[in-house]
Amino acid sequence: MSGSARPQASEQVSVHFFSPPSGRESREQTEIRKVIENKCKAERAEFIVRRTELVKVAGGENSGRPFNLVRIEHARDLYEQIHRIPVITMSNIGCFIRRDPSSIPVRKKQLISLEGFVRYKSFFRIFRSPTECVTFIDELGSLKAAYYTTDVHDPRMLPLHIFDAEGNWENLEDVAQLREFRSRFGGGATRFDRCRREWANPKALHGRDILRVNGVEIPMGYHWDVTRKNGDERITTAHEVWKLPGSNSYCNIYPDGYIRPGQGNGKNRSKRVWP
Repeated sequence: MSGSARPQASEQVSVHFFSPPSGRESREQTEIRKVIENKCKAERAEFIVRRTELVKVAGGENSGRPFNLVRIEHARDLYEQIHRIPVITMSNIGCFIRRDPSSIPVRKKQLISLEGFVRYKSFFRIFRSPTECVTFIDELGSLKAAYYTTDVHDPRMLPLHIFDAEGNWENLEDVAQLREFRSRFGGGATRFDRCRREWANPKALHGRDILRVNGVEIPMGYHWDVTRKNGDERITTAHEVWKLPGSNSYCNIYPDGYIRPGQGNGKNRSKRVWP
């Protein structure tokens, strides 16, 4: 349902390692990357290097400053894979994901950190020095996201970068923050996102993908029925932009960020508008 993936029966750990563009990696950053690569080889884990791109942002005090951004296709692949196989996310530099991939120029307020992007769904670690890297002795196969969810009704199972394209919910394991989240967006079978669109439990399950997060299996075809209601017509993911033209327009959004258009024809049918 949500794009290509390796065989879902595989339990091989996959490490996605984010590093500066070729030619811009410092000696220390190179050493960090090589230590982690050797650790992956020793533990028979897959090691995938993802090079960031330097992009100058616009607006505010950061205007004109270059940021290390994860490429759009790499953000898509990472989020899809997190829901299929054991994925560990690591980096040797602070980097960010576009919340609106169509935005030109990129604005700092539209970015989410790599850590925030995978929070609750993948173990994350940034290494700042080779010494810190060498002392990292945990077995890769034992690592899971901190405070991960155990079922689909927990808000931590949501693709939070889509549900709330402005917020950073860093402590949803905390009772007070969870209460704040529910107070703002609702709980139970129906929630309203920051743009006032309705996210409801599905009336029927669609799709045959078996998704898993941190070993927790998600019911086959589980998604949220997202209806525009009085909310914004525009939905952004890390790699697409969709439009819900009318108040009754809807789509299905899956835990891995995949969007399935709602049924029906005519001007009110949901549609992808970028790319």
